[in-house]
Amino acid sequence: MNINKYSRQISIPFVGILGQEKIKDTKVTIIGAGALGHSTSIYLAASGIGHISIFDHDIVEESNLSRQILFSDQDIGKPKAKCLTEYLKKLYSDVEFHFFDKEFSVNNSYLLPSNCNFIINASDNYTTRHAINLVSLQKNIPWIDLGILKTQGHFCLFNPGLGCYECLFSDATDTIENCSLSGVLSPICGIIGSFAANEVIKFILGKHTKDINHFFSFEFLENNFKKFYWKRNSDCQYCNAFLKLRPTSILEKKIYDDFFIDEQKFKEKQQDENNLAVFLDEPTLHSSLDSAFEESDFQNKKTKIQFINENIHSILNKNFFLIDKPKNEEYYSKFKLIIFLCRSGIKSKTACEIFRKQGFNAYYALNR
Repeated sequence: MNINKYSRQISIPFVGILGQEKIKDTKVTIIGAGALGHSTSIYLAASGIGHISIFDHDIVEESNLSRQILFSDQDIGKPKAKCLTEYLKKLYSDVEFHFFDKEFSVNNSYLLPSNCNFIINASDNYTTRHAINLVSLQKNIPWIDLGILKTQGHFCLFNPGLGCYECLFSDATDTIENCSLSGVLSPICGIIGSFAANEVIKFILGKHTKDINHFFSFEFLENNFKKFYWKRNSDCQYCNAFLKLRPTSILEKKIYDDFFIDEQKFKEKQQDENNLAVFLDEPTLHSSLDSAFEESDFQNKKTKIQFINENIHSILNKNFFLIDKPKNEEYYSKFKLIIFLCRSGIKSKTACEIFRKQGFNAYYALNR
Protein backbone atom coordinates (compact mmCIF):
# COMPACT_ATOMS: atom_id res chain seq x y z
CA MET A 1 0.00 0.00 0.00
CA ASN A 2 1.27 3.46 -0.93
CA ILE A 3 1.12 5.24 2.44
CA ASN A 4 2.13 8.59 0.99
CA LYS A 5 -0.67 8.46 -1.60
CA TYR A 6 -3.33 8.00 1.07
CA SER A 7 -1.58 10.01 3.80
CA ARG A 8 -4.31 12.67 4.07
CA GLN A 9 -6.89 9.95 4.66
CA ILE A 10 -4.64 7.87 6.95
CA SER A 11 -4.05 10.91 9.17
CA ILE A 12 -7.75 10.93 10.13
CA PRO A 13 -7.85 9.23 13.57
CA PHE A 14 -10.60 6.71 12.80
CA VAL A 15 -8.90 5.66 9.54
CA GLY A 16 -5.19 5.17 10.23
CA ILE A 17 -3.08 2.54 8.52
CA LEU A 18 -5.25 -0.36 9.63
CA GLY A 19 -8.36 1.41 8.37
CA GLN A 20 -6.72 2.11 5.02
CA GLU A 21 -5.80 -1.56 4.75
CA LYS A 22 -9.45 -2.46 5.40
CA ILE A 23 -10.46 -0.12 2.58
CA LYS A 24 -7.90 -1.74 0.29
CA ASP A 25 -9.18 -5.23 1.12
CA THR A 26 -12.80 -4.29 0.33
CA LYS A 27 -14.65 -5.56 -2.75
CA VAL A 28 -17.43 -3.31 -4.05
CA THR A 29 -19.84 -4.04 -6.90
CA ILE A 30 -21.56 -1.12 -8.65
CA ILE A 31 -24.75 -1.83 -10.60
CA GLY A 32 -24.94 0.81 -13.32
CA ALA A 33 -22.22 2.69 -15.21
CA GLY A 34 -24.21 5.87 -15.71
CA ALA A 35 -23.95 9.20 -13.89
CA LEU A 36 -24.19 7.78 -10.37
CA GLY A 37 -21.87 4.92 -11.27
CA HIS A 38 -19.29 7.43 -12.48
CA SER A 39 -19.11 9.62 -9.38
CA THR A 40 -19.35 6.68 -6.98
CA SER A 41 -16.65 4.61 -8.69
CA ILE A 42 -14.26 7.55 -9.05
CA TYR A 43 -14.27 8.41 -5.35
CA LEU A 44 -14.23 4.80 -4.19
CA ALA A 45 -11.19 4.11 -6.37
CA ALA A 46 -9.53 7.34 -5.26
CA SER A 47 -10.14 6.38 -1.62
CA GLY A 48 -8.25 3.14 -2.11
CA ILE A 49 -10.95 0.47 -2.52
CA GLY A 50 -8.98 -2.53 -3.77
CA HIS A 51 -11.54 -4.28 -5.98
CA ILE A 52 -14.41 -2.75 -8.00
CA SER A 53 -16.80 -4.62 -10.31
CA ILE A 54 -19.25 -2.82 -12.61
CA PHE A 55 -22.45 -4.17 -14.23
CA ASP A 56 -24.25 -2.38 -17.08
CA HIS A 57 -25.76 -3.64 -20.33
CA ASP A 58 -26.29 -0.21 -21.91
CA ILE A 59 -24.25 1.72 -24.49
CA VAL A 60 -22.99 5.30 -24.40
CA GLU A 61 -25.27 7.89 -25.99
CA GLU A 62 -24.60 11.55 -26.73
CA SER A 63 -27.17 12.65 -24.11
CA ASN A 64 -25.10 10.87 -21.45
CA LEU A 65 -22.01 13.03 -21.88
CA SER A 66 -23.16 15.97 -19.73
CA ARG A 67 -23.50 13.75 -16.64
CA GLN A 68 -21.31 10.70 -17.23
CA ILE A 69 -18.14 12.68 -17.00
CA LEU A 70 -15.50 10.14 -18.07
CA PHE A 71 -17.16 9.42 -21.42
CA SER A 72 -16.37 11.37 -24.58
CA ASP A 73 -17.71 11.63 -28.14
CA GLN A 74 -15.43 8.77 -29.16
CA ASP A 75 -17.28 6.43 -26.77
CA ILE A 76 -20.74 6.86 -28.29
CA GLY A 77 -22.16 3.47 -29.24
CA LYS A 78 -19.71 1.54 -27.03
CA PRO A 79 -20.62 -0.52 -23.92
CA LYS A 80 -20.78 1.70 -20.84
CA ALA A 81 -19.36 -0.84 -18.38
CA LYS A 82 -16.32 -1.50 -20.56
CA CYS A 83 -15.62 2.18 -21.29
CA LEU A 84 -15.94 3.26 -17.65
CA THR A 85 -13.70 0.43 -16.48
CA GLU A 86 -11.01 1.26 -19.04
CA TYR A 87 -10.94 4.92 -17.97
CA LEU A 88 -10.80 3.99 -14.29
CA LYS A 89 -7.92 1.59 -14.89
CA LYS A 90 -5.89 4.42 -16.44
CA LEU A 91 -6.55 6.67 -13.45
CA TYR A 92 -6.17 4.14 -10.65
CA SER A 93 -3.69 1.44 -11.60
CA ASP A 94 -3.50 0.03 -8.06
CA VAL A 95 -7.20 -0.94 -8.07
CA GLU A 96 -8.45 -4.22 -9.53
CA PHE A 97 -11.39 -3.59 -11.88
CA HIS A 98 -13.82 -6.00 -13.54
CA PHE A 99 -16.80 -5.24 -15.77
CA PHE A 100 -19.80 -7.18 -17.02
CA ASP A 101 -21.70 -6.01 -20.07
CA LYS A 102 -24.89 -7.41 -18.58
CA GLU A 103 -28.00 -6.28 -16.76
CA PHE A 104 -27.68 -7.45 -13.16
CA SER A 105 -30.16 -10.11 -12.04
CA VAL A 106 -30.54 -12.89 -9.49
CA ASN A 107 -29.62 -15.40 -12.19
CA ASN A 108 -26.23 -13.85 -12.95
CA SER A 109 -25.36 -12.89 -9.37
CA TYR A 110 -22.80 -15.72 -9.46
CA LEU A 111 -20.61 -13.19 -11.32
CA LEU A 112 -20.19 -11.19 -8.12
CA PRO A 113 -16.64 -11.49 -6.75
CA SER A 114 -16.21 -14.04 -3.99
CA ASN A 115 -16.59 -12.43 -0.57
CA CYS A 116 -18.10 -9.29 -2.09
CA ASN A 117 -18.38 -6.74 0.73
CA PHE A 118 -20.76 -4.17 -0.68
CA ILE A 119 -23.21 -3.54 -3.52
CA ILE A 120 -24.23 -0.10 -4.78
CA ASN A 121 -27.32 0.36 -6.90
CA ALA A 122 -26.60 3.13 -9.39
CA SER A 123 -29.31 1.98 -11.82
CA ASP A 124 -32.68 3.65 -12.36
CA ASN A 125 -35.23 0.85 -12.23
CA TYR A 126 -37.07 -1.09 -9.55
CA THR A 127 -36.56 -4.49 -11.17
CA THR A 128 -32.84 -4.19 -10.53
CA ARG A 129 -33.45 -2.94 -7.00
CA HIS A 130 -35.58 -5.97 -6.18
CA ALA A 131 -32.88 -8.25 -7.62
CA ILE A 132 -30.15 -6.59 -5.56
CA ASN A 133 -32.29 -6.88 -2.45
CA LEU A 134 -32.75 -10.63 -2.92
CA VAL A 135 -29.06 -11.21 -3.64
CA SER A 136 -28.14 -9.07 -0.63
CA LEU A 137 -30.17 -11.33 1.65
CA GLN A 138 -29.06 -14.54 -0.04
CA LYS A 139 -25.36 -13.68 0.24
CA ASN A 140 -25.48 -11.47 3.37
CA ILE A 141 -24.11 -8.39 1.57
CA PRO A 142 -25.03 -4.84 2.67
CA TRP A 143 -26.04 -2.48 -0.11
CA ILE A 144 -26.85 1.15 -0.89
CA ASP A 145 -29.70 2.37 -3.05
CA LEU A 146 -29.27 5.68 -4.89
CA GLY A 147 -31.64 7.69 -7.00
CA ILE A 148 -31.78 11.03 -8.83
CA LEU A 149 -34.55 12.83 -10.70
CA LYS A 150 -34.90 16.48 -11.75
CA THR A 151 -33.46 18.37 -8.76
CA GLN A 152 -33.90 15.54 -6.26
CA GLY A 153 -31.82 12.70 -4.93
CA HIS A 154 -32.10 9.95 -2.35
CA PHE A 155 -29.90 7.52 -0.48
CA CYS A 156 -30.60 4.50 1.72
CA LEU A 157 -28.30 1.90 3.30
CA PHE A 158 -29.64 -1.64 3.78
CA ASN A 159 -27.92 -4.04 6.17
CA PRO A 160 -29.23 -7.65 6.07
CA GLY A 161 -31.05 -8.54 9.27
CA LEU A 162 -31.99 -4.95 10.10
CA GLY A 163 -34.51 -4.48 7.33
CA CYS A 164 -34.57 -4.69 3.55
CA TYR A 165 -35.86 -2.87 0.48
CA GLU A 166 -39.13 -4.81 0.60
CA CYS A 167 -39.75 -3.57 4.16
CA LEU A 168 -39.58 0.01 2.94
CA PHE A 169 -41.00 -0.26 -0.59
CA SER A 170 -43.05 -3.44 -0.75
CA ASP A 171 -45.28 -2.14 -3.56
CA ALA A 172 -42.65 -0.30 -5.61
CA THR A 173 -42.86 -0.78 -9.39
CA ASP A 174 -41.22 0.88 -12.38
CA THR A 175 -42.83 4.08 -13.62
CA ILE A 176 -42.45 6.04 -16.83
CA GLU A 177 -40.85 8.91 -14.90
CA ASN A 178 -37.07 8.71 -15.13
CA CYS A 179 -34.09 10.89 -16.02
CA SER A 180 -34.52 10.21 -19.73
CA LEU A 181 -37.97 11.79 -19.77
CA SER A 182 -38.00 14.12 -16.75
CA GLY A 183 -34.36 15.19 -16.74
CA VAL A 184 -31.82 15.81 -13.98
CA LEU A 185 -29.35 18.57 -13.14
CA SER A 186 -25.85 17.28 -13.84
CA PRO A 187 -24.13 18.36 -10.58
CA ILE A 188 -26.68 16.44 -8.52
CA CYS A 189 -25.29 13.19 -9.95
CA GLY A 190 -21.88 14.02 -8.53
CA ILE A 191 -23.26 15.04 -5.14
CA ILE A 192 -25.30 11.87 -4.58
CA GLY A 193 -22.59 9.57 -5.95
CA SER A 194 -19.94 11.18 -3.74
CA PHE A 195 -22.28 10.91 -0.76
CA ALA A 196 -22.62 7.18 -1.42
CA ALA A 197 -18.86 6.67 -1.71
CA ASN A 198 -18.41 8.43 1.63
CA GLU A 199 -21.02 6.18 3.27
CA VAL A 200 -19.30 3.05 1.95
CA ILE A 201 -15.99 4.18 3.48
CA LYS A 202 -17.75 4.91 6.78
CA PHE A 203 -19.37 1.47 6.72
CA ILE A 204 -16.02 -0.25 6.14
CA LEU A 205 -14.54 1.60 9.12
CA GLY A 206 -17.50 0.96 11.43
CA LYS A 207 -18.74 4.58 11.43
CA HIS A 208 -22.13 3.88 9.86
CA THR A 209 -24.37 3.09 12.83
CA LYS A 210 -26.35 6.36 12.69
CA ASP A 211 -27.18 5.81 9.02
CA ILE A 212 -28.74 2.35 9.32
CA ASN A 213 -32.52 2.34 8.83
CA HIS A 214 -32.65 5.92 7.64
CA PHE A 215 -33.83 7.17 4.27
CA PHE A 216 -32.12 10.37 3.11
CA SER A 217 -34.01 12.69 0.77
CA PHE A 218 -32.41 15.71 -0.94
CA GLU A 219 -34.10 18.55 -2.84
CA PHE A 220 -31.44 20.78 -4.36
CA LEU A 221 -33.55 23.56 -5.85
CA GLU A 222 -34.31 24.88 -2.37
CA ASN A 223 -31.48 22.92 -0.71
CA ASN A 224 -33.80 20.97 1.54
CA PHE A 225 -32.64 17.81 3.29
CA LYS A 226 -34.79 15.28 5.13
CA LYS A 227 -33.89 12.14 7.05
CA PHE A 228 -36.60 9.56 7.72
CA TYR A 229 -36.32 6.71 10.20
CA TRP A 230 -37.76 3.33 9.23
CA LYS A 231 -37.65 -0.12 10.78
CA ARG A 232 -37.76 -3.72 9.68
CA ASN A 233 -41.22 -5.08 8.91
CA SER A 234 -41.66 -8.03 11.28
CA ASP A 235 -43.87 -9.69 8.66
CA CYS A 236 -41.38 -9.32 5.80
CA GLN A 237 -40.95 -12.78 4.28
CA TYR A 238 -37.53 -11.91 2.86
CA CYS A 239 -36.06 -10.70 6.15
CA ASN A 240 -37.62 -13.56 8.09
CA ALA A 241 -36.09 -16.10 5.71
CA PHE A 242 -32.71 -14.40 6.15
CA LEU A 243 -32.93 -14.32 9.95
CA LYS A 244 -33.98 -17.96 10.05
CA LEU A 245 -30.72 -18.89 8.34
CA ARG A 246 -28.55 -16.33 10.13
CA PRO A 247 -30.21 -15.40 13.44
CA THR A 248 -27.23 -13.46 14.75
CA SER A 249 -25.40 -12.78 11.45
CA ILE A 250 -24.65 -9.13 10.92
CA LEU A 251 -26.49 -7.91 14.01
CA GLU A 252 -23.48 -8.55 16.22
CA LYS A 253 -20.63 -6.14 15.49
CA LYS A 254 -17.27 -5.69 17.20
CA ILE A 255 -16.69 -2.13 18.30
CA TYR A 256 -12.93 -2.42 18.08
CA ASP A 257 -10.53 -4.31 15.83
CA ASP A 258 -8.41 -7.39 16.50
CA PHE A 259 -5.66 -5.47 18.28
CA PHE A 260 -7.87 -3.88 20.93
CA ILE A 261 -7.49 -5.27 24.45
CA ASP A 262 -10.46 -4.93 26.77
CA GLU A 263 -10.34 -4.49 30.53
CA GLN A 264 -10.37 -8.18 31.40
CA LYS A 265 -7.62 -9.07 28.93
CA PHE A 266 -5.52 -6.15 30.13
CA LYS A 267 -5.71 -7.40 33.71
CA GLU A 268 -4.45 -10.77 32.52
CA LYS A 269 -1.56 -9.16 30.63
CA GLN A 270 -0.53 -7.26 33.77
CA GLN A 271 0.68 -10.48 35.34
CA ASP A 272 3.57 -10.91 32.90
CA GLU A 273 6.72 -8.96 33.73
CA ASN A 274 7.83 -9.18 30.09
CA ASN A 275 4.87 -7.07 28.95
CA LEU A 276 5.02 -3.28 28.65
CA ALA A 277 2.19 -0.76 29.19
CA VAL A 278 2.75 2.67 27.61
CA PHE A 279 0.50 5.50 28.82
CA LEU A 280 0.13 8.22 26.16
CA ASP A 281 -2.05 10.72 28.05
CA GLU A 282 -0.51 14.09 28.84
CA PRO A 283 1.76 13.97 31.92
CA THR A 284 -0.13 16.88 33.49
CA LEU A 285 -3.09 14.57 34.05
CA HIS A 286 -1.14 12.73 36.74
CA SER A 287 1.26 13.86 39.43
CA SER A 288 3.39 10.74 39.08
CA LEU A 289 3.61 7.38 37.36
CA ASP A 290 2.24 5.70 40.46
CA SER A 291 -0.83 7.91 40.64
CA ALA A 292 -1.44 7.40 36.91
CA PHE A 293 -1.46 3.70 37.41
CA GLU A 294 -3.74 3.90 40.45
CA GLU A 295 -6.27 6.05 38.61
CA SER A 296 -6.60 3.63 35.72
CA ASP A 297 -9.64 1.36 35.97
CA PHE A 298 -7.43 -1.39 34.58
CA GLN A 299 -4.98 -1.20 37.47
CA ASN A 300 -4.38 -4.32 39.52
CA LYS A 301 -2.24 -3.69 42.61
CA LYS A 302 -0.52 -7.05 42.17
CA THR A 303 0.64 -6.17 38.71
CA LYS A 304 4.01 -7.34 37.33
CA ILE A 305 3.84 -5.51 34.00
CA GLN A 306 6.39 -2.80 33.18
CA PHE A 307 4.89 0.64 32.56
CA ILE A 308 6.00 4.07 31.38
CA ASN A 309 4.39 7.42 30.58
CA GLU A 310 5.22 8.60 27.07
CA ASN A 311 4.45 11.57 24.86
CA ILE A 312 3.32 10.25 21.48
CA HIS A 313 5.60 12.78 19.74
CA SER A 314 8.62 11.25 21.44
CA ILE A 315 8.01 7.97 19.58
CA LEU A 316 6.32 9.14 16.33
CA ASN A 317 7.28 12.04 14.06
CA LYS A 318 4.82 14.53 12.56
CA ASN A 319 4.24 12.22 9.58
CA PHE A 320 3.31 9.37 11.91
CA PHE A 321 6.42 7.30 11.40
CA LEU A 322 8.43 5.69 14.18
CA ILE A 323 11.40 7.95 14.99
CA ASP A 324 14.91 6.50 14.93
CA LYS A 325 15.60 6.73 18.66
CA PRO A 326 12.50 6.94 20.89
CA LYS A 327 12.97 8.69 24.23
CA ASN A 328 12.60 5.43 26.16
CA GLU A 329 14.20 3.26 23.51
CA GLU A 330 15.48 0.72 26.06
CA TYR A 331 11.92 -0.28 26.97
CA TYR A 332 10.83 -1.19 23.45
CA SER A 333 11.60 -4.68 22.20
CA LYS A 334 10.09 -6.85 19.49
CA PHE A 335 10.18 -9.69 22.00
CA LYS A 336 7.76 -7.90 24.33
CA LEU A 337 4.00 -7.51 24.15
CA ILE A 338 3.47 -3.73 24.13
CA ILE A 339 0.13 -2.21 25.10
CA PHE A 340 -0.49 1.48 24.37
CA LEU A 341 -3.15 3.26 26.42
CA CYS A 342 -4.88 6.63 26.26
CA ARG A 343 -8.25 7.95 27.36
CA SER A 344 -9.81 8.36 23.91
CA GLY A 345 -8.19 5.40 22.17
CA ILE A 346 -7.04 7.60 19.26
CA LYS A 347 -3.38 8.03 20.17
CA SER A 348 -3.06 4.48 21.48
CA LYS A 349 -4.54 2.97 18.31
CA THR A 350 -2.30 5.14 16.11
CA ALA A 351 0.82 4.08 18.00
CA CYS A 352 -0.29 0.44 17.86
CA GLU A 353 -0.67 0.57 14.08
CA ILE A 354 2.73 2.17 13.50
CA PHE A 355 4.56 -0.20 15.83
CA ARG A 356 2.90 -3.27 14.29
CA LYS A 357 4.05 -2.07 10.87
CA GLN A 358 7.60 -2.14 12.23
CA GLY A 359 7.26 -5.71 13.48
CA PHE A 360 6.42 -5.02 17.14
CA ASN A 361 3.84 -7.14 18.98
CA ALA A 362 1.69 -4.10 19.77
CA TYR A 363 -1.89 -3.68 21.04
CA TYR A 364 -3.95 -0.81 22.40
CA ALA A 365 -6.47 -0.23 25.22
CA LEU A 366 -8.38 2.58 26.93
CA ASN A 367 -6.92 4.30 29.96
CA ARG A 368 -10.18 4.98 31.79
